[in-house]
Amino acid sequence: MEIVIDASVLVDIWVKSRPRHQIACKLAKYIKEQHIDVFIPMHALLELKCAIDNERQSPGKGDLSKKIFNKNEPLEINTISIDQSFIKNYLDLSVPYIKAGDLPYILIAKKKKSYLLTEDKEQYKVASSVGITAFKIKEFLDTKNS
Repeated sequence: MEIVIDASVLVDIWVKSRPRHQIACKLAKYIKEQHIDVFIPMHALLELKCAIDNERQSPGKGDLSKKIFNKNEPLEINTISIDQSFIKNYLDLSVPYIKAGDLPYILIAKKKKSYLLTEDKEQYKVASSVGITAFKIKEFLDTKNS
């Protein structure tokens, strides 16, 4: 199985002060135990850096629970470069408007016919509208544990 994970979920996994941190850690554990392949667009690394820096603006916030993108902890992540090859292989003009930062996740999930895990309401809505099975963290875990 392959899944695409939005930066919103990855930040929840790595930043202890986030309200969804505990359930996001359960998600990471499940993904690892089930040997699920995780994909993100390369620009997600920049989104993660900015989100974590933003969390660190408040004292005691934004502490990382694990080193990011360590081979084994908490997840092994496959990145997809956004370049001419990406446009050739993933661009789908049938996808309705969504912010440029959110679009690559949808394009990858659609092309790979994989799940999209996101806590972003608009991304969830657009993904669902183009036939992608989108989940929030809790929805995904509830589905897989039932």
